[in-house]
Amino acid sequence: MNEERDASNPRMARRGERLQARSFPCASACSSVVGVFTIATAVCFSLVAARSIAADQQAGAARVANRASPTIDDEARNDASVAHVLNRAAFGPRPGDFERVKRIGIDAYLDEQLDPDGIALPDDLTQRLAGLDVQRLPAGTLIVAFRDEQKAVRQAQREQSQAAQGQGAQGQVGDRMKDGAAKDDAVAARRELYRRFALQTAEARLARAIESPRQLQEVMTDFWYNHFNVFVGKGLDRVLVSNYERDAIRPHALGHFRELLGATAKHPAMLFYLDNWLSTGADAEVNRAARQQAGLNENYARELMELHTLGVENEGKPGGYMQKDVTELARMLTGWTFDGLATGRAGPIAGVESRSLFIFAPRRHDNGAKLWLGHQIAPNGQQEGEYALDLLAMHPA
Repeated sequence: MNEERDASNPRMARRGERLQARSFPCASACSSVVGVFTIATAVCFSLVAARSIAADQQAGAARVANRASPTIDDEARNDASVAHVLNRAAFGPRPGDFERVKRIGIDAYLDEQLDPDGIALPDDLTQRLAGLDVQRLPAGTLIVAFRDEQKAVRQAQREQSQAAQGQGAQGQVGDRMKDGAAKDDAVAARRELYRRFALQTAEARLARAIESPRQLQEVMTDFWYNHFNVFVGKGLDRVLVSNYERDAIRPHALGHFRELLGATAKHPAMLFYLDNWLSTGADAEVNRAARQQAGLNENYARELMELHTLGVENEGKPGGYMQKDVTELARMLTGWTFDGLATGRAGPIAGVESRSLFIFAPRRHDNGAKLWLGHQIAPNGQQEGEYALDLLAMHPA
């Protein structure tokens, strides 16, 4: 009965269309990839529903008279709609939120949330975040810190091995080297680095979720981070997750899906997690020069279609994708890597202060023609991957 009432109410329909078209660009992406973005779509339509309830209240006696279900006290309905929006567009009401939204109205609250830059952060939260230095470090600095700790552990292991074999300086070795204490110290320092990064990242996320008045931004940052997930326990990603959220997820959480898709695809955390930074075309120049086969890696290409966009339920179905499409997309994305680790150079990483370390390495790219999702793909370097992201972001699956 409520569905029939909602469908027949042009005012509610106009409000829903206005919200999606004007205020929440990601809603179009959510609608076009329903199978993948169920939670995000639920958030979008929950906001529409909340505004529709508010519109019902203003309709007054005429709406009540035409409704077959029992009438509900207007004050109770208003309380229910306010609670609904605070539980879906925020992490629940904080002290004072319920009364404030009732006072200013749901429309005003949602308009405010859709412009997070216009909402000032509390001084206490700003100061707390400022004390978490990990949140401010660029990706290059984080990678250097990781590599330094790894290098220290390897050096200590080599020295311990030499000590055990009596190969120390002039055949003499200290007790600390003999019993492995130096290696233990290096391992402990590395563990402490990982611990500090993990604790600060978690503290910043929790502090924002609880204290930030930009609640919709926090809800959607949390959703998109989980959707474009990386594993904090894998090597380099131990130090990159905070930067990944800051540079790839948060700026686009309320923006356009294509920009979010591109930001995650090019961040070192994703490139490392799904091994695309290593992926090389079978006949790539770098392989011919080294006389070895680095190999094509399909991990990211599969995840990109299976989880990030088209959905696993569309594999092998008409209008979906096949294993051949995974392989072809992986070929299109060869050469998408990041500076420093990917090139194998010793010493400092180039562009360490840059917010992005993404590079396209032409010598790693598969320059052959591809046939992907029924499209003929001519050799075009990095633009092959950009075209794939364009198409996937607009795909109706």
